[in-house]
Amino acid sequence: MKVFFSFSSSIAFILLLIGTQASISSCKKETVYIHDTTRVTVTRTDTVIHTDTVPPATLTNTQLLAKNKWEIQELYQIVPNSGGDTTHYVRGIENTTGYNQDVIRFTFHEDGTGEYIADNGESQSLAWQFTSADEKNMKLTVTGSNGPVIFYWSLVSISETEIFETTAQSNFLVSARLVPAQD
Repeated sequence: MKVFFSFSSSIAFILLLIGTQASISSCKKETVYIHDTTRVTVTRTDTVIHTDTVPPATLTNTQLLAKNKWEIQELYQIVPNSGGDTTHYVRGIENTTGYNQDVIRFTFHEDGTGEYIADNGESQSLAWQFTSADEKNMKLTVTGSNGPVIFYWSLVSISETEIFETTAQSNFLVSARLVPAQD
């Protein structure tokens, strides 16, 4: 008697039948009616969808500045002509600065302009620029009713949730943390 199939080809045939059965059982046929007159049979099969995870684009410091209006969260200041006394401000908790830090706001636009709301609530124009290649230093020119005042921010660190800056100028030193404004 002649053998038509070898043992290995029988195994291969059985595996082929199992694979075909698995692929057939994963299909689902249904009849769909379009406009109550046209009958279409749709065959649905299991589909594996592969989604690439693309990390969000990293924003530049300029984009991070322009993303929010900023308010002071905490500030330390060495008071001029006081013999080195230090004042402290923490939003909603403490203010020994003598100024209404609660209303101060900074708005930066990507074109180097912006707005500064002073401690008296006055809206003033703001011009700003980075003064170092690593963007750790900035020059801010605030122009209000009393003319322009220039501030130099050093040790600047910018993220989506906070800005840290230190201003060492003339006879005063200020170190502050700004956060996105809640208004």
